[in-house]
Order: sequence, then C-alpha cells, then structure tokens
Amino acid sequence: MHVCLADFPISPWLAVPGFLVFFAAVWSLASWGAAAISGWGLLAQHYRCEGDLAGPKWRWRTAKFRWTVAYSGCLTFTANQQGLGIAVMAPLRLGAPPLLIPWQDITARRRRLLLGIERVTFSFAKTPGVPMTVGGGLVGRFEAAVGRPWNEASRAGTTA
Repeated sequence: MHVCLADFPISPWLAVPGFLVFFAAVWSLASWGAAAISGWGLLAQHYRCEGDLAGPKWRWRTAKFRWTVAYSGCLTFTANQQGLGIAVMAPLRLGAPPLLIPWQDITARRRRLLLGIERVTFSFAKTPGVPMTVGGGLVGRFEAAVGRPWNEASRAGTTA
C-alpha cells in the first residue's frame, strides 16, 4: 500500500501556526542548550547583570566558551571600571542573561597562533571550568578603554 501526503491534506490554517510553534520550540531548545553546554548558565549564577552597562560597547563580536561552543557574531561586550560586560543579542538570549564580571575575578592568558594571530583566554574566579577565548584585537580595545585591570597568567599558569 502506497501512502501519499496528498491523502492527508493539511489546512494552511494549521500548517503555518504549527510550523511557527515547531520553529519556536527548536529555537528555544537550541538557545538553552548552547547556554548550558557553553557554561553561560554557570557564569550567570555568579555574574548576572541587571540593567544596562555604561561604557564603550563592541557589538557583533565572537567568543568561544567551554567545550568549544562559539557565540559567533552575536555578542556585545562592554568594558568599564566595574568589569567586563557580555551580552548575547536578544533573539538568542534564552538561557543566557547578560553578565558583568568584575576585573578582579578575571585572569587572562595570551597565545600567539600561526601568522601572529593572537588569542586571549579569560578564566573567571568563581567559574574556573568556564573559559572564554576572544581575539587579541578585541582585548586591545578593552585595554584602550580601561587599561589592563585583569590578572595576566604567566606561561607556568600562575597569576602576576
């Protein structure tokens, strides 16, 4: 017996809302899943930010978190004397509230990759298992805005 979709007509009045509900469910699951896997939820337990942060903002930026989960082109960073602010753009924010991480909780380790590309991995005092790696150019902008208020890790892994 051959079954054809034409044998089960679906009204457009049901198909469109059904697709929208399905799409919203998948979007929500993906956002919550990325936040859980990346460690963003752990960061939010300690560093959740309420309200808007003052200071220069760098939008549409990328960072890699725990287990190589990358938020590509959807982050906004803010640097001021209080600390480093990190926020995911609104459509992807489910499970990933904005963060404000005090400078005294941040340690940075710099690495040079092939062709002189610099990467900086930040680790956070209250969530040591959740690193964040960004490009050296972005870190240079943080430094231009607030100096270098974080701890620098030596090659041996100690802070200076």
